[in-house]
Amino acid sequence: DVFALREQLVHDYRHYAESNRDRAALLVGVLLDGYACEAIGEPTEARRAYERALELEAAGRDETNAAERLAALNAR
Repeated sequence: DVFALREQLVHDYRHYAESNRDRAALLVGVLLDGYACEAIGEPTEARRAYERALELEAAGRDETNAAERLAALNAR
């Protein structure tokens, strides 16, 4: 089931990132969560993921396409 797969993927990335203090992995996990949420028709959850990615960017992480994805979601 797609929802269970998404939940497992998000859990695994967050656990890896938090346990290793690796914010780059956390950022990747958050972005993948956003992409997955978009793909399964969960725009509210996708927005939350992209907003979290923007918070991580502001904290000094690499730039992503989260702002563009969020803008596209908000334009719908």
